Amino acid sequence: MRKNLVISIISIVTILLTIIACDDSDASQETRDSKKNENRKALRIISTSCFTCHSPEREIDFKARTGPPIYKIRQHYMREGITKEEFIADVTSFLKEPTEEKAKMKGAIRNFGLMHRMPLPDDDIRLIAEYLYENDMTAEQWG
Repeated sequence: MRKNLVISIISIVTILLTIIACDDSDASQETRDSKKNENRKALRIISTSCFTCHSPEREIDFKARTGPPIYKIRQHYMREGITKEEFIADVTSFLKEPTEEKAKMKGAIRNFGLMHRMPLPDDDIRLIAEYLYENDMTAEQWG
């Protein structure tokens, strides 16, 4: 009788752990799917709103450029020891209200002028900043 009780308890615990593991797996998959969707949206926004002036293509003649390539922008914001939240705060602050004081690329202002304000919703600006933080954006990826 005691042996049956132990087997029953072990079976119940095993079933419960399996259910919990499946729930975690579903949650993890939902998180991954959500991140993929955010990345697609961010890349769509970057492609339509940023690449016009900040193309990652290396073949573009400097004289034809209207702004520095996006991977150079990322390099200037990505300083050693910066946290994701600091990076996002710096990028979003500049995109919401570009000023010379906030600019990390003084040479770009000299060469191209100060970027104009982007009329994007705050959520889209945050997606852009997160995408830039998480992705290298070097020209090799694009061309």
